[in-house]
Amino acid sequence: MCEEIAFPHLEVNKEKTVHTSRNGARRVTGLVLTNDGDVSLGREKKRLIRAQVYHYINGKLSHEEARKLRGMFAFVNSSEPAFIQRLRDYYGDEVIDRIIKLSD
Repeated sequence: MCEEIAFPHLEVNKEKTVHTSRNGARRVTGLVLTNDGDVSLGREKKRLIRAQVYHYINGKLSHEEARKLRGMFAFVNSSEPAFIQRLRDYYGDEVIDRIIKLSD
């Protein structure tokens, strides 16, 4: 990235570069900034969403909890849409579309 800037000339000091582990994850507004520069929901948030989808399928979510899940899907779609696709691949399009199209 620094190489793309014409002026001032900047160089990354490889000796001072630090890579963090999961324990030192950088979180901003509920998202995890990965070492390779991507944005992720993070492991715990993904586990929570998968569990909620499972509970929805088995009829164990209240209408209010299902609506919150729909809101989480909107957040996920704007930040990590590939995760929605993985949910579609695992649970099927019909289930995910039903959650997305829940009425208030």
